[in-house]
Amino acid sequence: MDKFAIKSINVHTYPNGRKPLCEITGRPATVALVTPHTTLYYATLKHAELSQKLIIPKISRDWALLRSPVTVLGPQSAAKEHDTLKTSLAKKLAQFCLDDAAKISDDDDDDDDREGQYIAVLHALSFLRQCPEGRCADEQFVLPHDDTTVVPYLLLAEAYLGLSSSTTTPPPPPPGTNLLSQVEKCLSAASHSIFNAGTPPPRSSSSTTASMTTVLQSRLHRNYGKLRLKQMRPREALADLAKDAYCSSVAYGPESVRAAGAYFLMGRAFGQLDDETTEMAFAFYDKVVEIWIVALNGTGVKKSCGGGVVRGSFVSTEQLREALDMFLTILRDRKGLRNEVNSVGTGRTYYCLGLCHKQLGNLDEALSHFLESLAILRENVGERHDLTRQVMHDYNSLKHQQSIDKKAEKQGI
Repeated sequence: MDKFAIKSINVHTYPNGRKPLCEITGRPATVALVTPHTTLYYATLKHAELSQKLIIPKISRDWALLRSPVTVLGPQSAAKEHDTLKTSLAKKLAQFCLDDAAKISDDDDDDDDREGQYIAVLHALSFLRQCPEGRCADEQFVLPHDDTTVVPYLLLAEAYLGLSSSTTTPPPPPPGTNLLSQVEKCLSAASHSIFNAGTPPPRSSSSTTASMTTVLQSRLHRNYGKLRLKQMRPREALADLAKDAYCSSVAYGPESVRAAGAYFLMGRAFGQLDDETTEMAFAFYDKVVEIWIVALNGTGVKKSCGGGVVRGSFVSTEQLREALDMFLTILRDRKGLRNEVNSVGTGRTYYCLGLCHKQLGNLDEALSHFLESLAILRENVGERHDLTRQVMHDYNSLKHQQSIDKKAEKQGI
């Protein structure tokens, strides 16, 4: 352990946009944990000390391999193979952290064990976010240390749900249980903790605590909804997702992208019910697309881990990647449930895909989706429709920007 050291850092010595952020929370770092293999950054001394004590000595070598930049020479297949290997390593590290977190027994009330579980799960989630198909939550939400009795259960359930969607070999649950029953057990414990934490502590304002409780309730009901969808129990999923929609609307607003996540899952639940509820499913899908068009045309992107902030403040890169998954699912359902290929709704969805790729910097994909959207909208509503003009304007602007970037690249600027 003598090779590991925690040092304070002065963030003001770093240039703007390169200030280190916490590995597990995305907040500005205040301390550095120096290991024999790499240097890790944390927001608080307590996070660094717990990480050093419980998890980092076991994974620092593999973590250094994961974060080390590598230039891959050769065909595109070689680069894809390298990305696949890094994704596989990230999943293995996440599984290791989840195994450590799952060792804490449900009736263990020791504060150090609870905080250790909290840290292990946060590390697992940070690794999952590096897997393109392993994202398990729309946005990381970290509470103060006083709430570590609540958060680990909720985050552990989210991590199991996320990893179960990204791999055929999810982390092994305790003997005698299956994965989804373990998720339900974690959510039940989180629910008990959340709803028993209704009395605010003396040093906190009741309004702040109420708002935080509403956010947690939204997240709890959303994960219950996801669990019910996996269990093919859409009516129960709808009951929980309706509560999620209410709580997220209270906390963030009914037209926010966070509330849109609840609407999307409600659409999926209606799609699972029967043919008579298909129209309800697509009504929710249309609402999701409408909210995201407004959001993506009105703000920029907040980078949650590194690189500072790029225009705007409330749409994170994690939310954008999750939105891509939502829009692809909507397109698949339109083709599968309705046999829709050239409807206005399909054109609007392709437009959203283009806007997401544009914000993420994937300009070729964005242009391709804009063209698909334009072809469908011209056929259905004509050239003079406001949406067609908007898509054409975005396409021309992006095409112009791409040509400028290519000229600058040739000139070595």
